[in-house]
Amino acid sequence: LIGSICFAFFYTYFNINFPLLEAIMTKLGTSFIGLLQLIAVPLVLFSIIVSFNEVKNVKELSSIGGFALLLYTISTFAAACLGLLLGNIIKPGYLFRQLGGLDNADPQQIKDIAQQHLATETMLVKQNTESYIPNNVFALLADNNNLVLIVFFSCFFGISLLGIASIKTQ
Repeated sequence: LIGSICFAFFYTYFNINFPLLEAIMTKLGTSFIGLLQLIAVPLVLFSIIVSFNEVKNVKELSSIGGFALLLYTISTFAAACLGLLLGNIIKPGYLFRQLGGLDNADPQQIKDIAQQHLATETMLVKQNTESYIPNNVFALLADNNNLVLIVFFSCFFGISLLGIASIKTQ
């Protein structure tokens, strides 16, 4: 970190270019990001599975799930209130309306654009909801870009293990 700050200082104020140092720092930074991506998927996968395994019965899991749902609801409500408050303070689009806005625009063109946007948005929502269930677990674990699906699979797998453990104890 200190080396990066010194490099930025010398490069900015003295216009000194260190091509070798820049190449080395780029390689080290790329390697570091690669190592972080390498550890992210197994860390998320196994920490979620182990946390579900720590719960001993389904009743305790439901109370934890209820608490998580309550926190999610409270944070969503707070985000909505903050968005409404900031929207009323900042008034986005006010200057656009003051400068004439859409007064000179063709109403049919606006309607066509709105319908096209709605159709695209509906298609995206359908694709997103269908994509939450992975087709191939191993391909999912090999891809670092689908962390939400990995969390979904980990929760499903952890709940399945919890069900198997509760059946074994009975």
